[in-house]
Amino acid sequence: MLLAIIIPHYNESWDICRPFFDIINAQKGVDFNDFRITIIHDGFDIDQFPIQETYGKGKLYSIVNQINIPHAGVSVCRNYGLQLATADWVCFCDCDDCYASVFSLMMIFHVLKS
Repeated sequence: MLLAIIIPHYNESWDICRPFFDIINAQKGVDFNDFRITIIHDGFDIDQFPIQETYGKGKLYSIVNQINIPHAGVSVCRNYGLQLATADWVCFCDCDDCYASVFSLMMIFHVLKS
């Protein structure tokens, strides 16, 4: 079972978005082969979003895909990400939001399997 997390991103700084990725990086009990994160940057310079520089070639390195499109709005970003998704399940999350705890994804997978 594969879960795609699609994140539209417009102009939030890395400092605002980093807690989301810190929580993903700290996940326990989750097989990182079970999900992918796609960030659709809405006209934003990808070089200002240092995911690989922050986390190195750890578990986030292989599951995060960043795509830059011309500025078109959050709805276009979501739809673009949805068209690219090849997962069994898809969810959307804004990059300035957070999961409630480091066990959140484990609970999501538990619910999806049941």
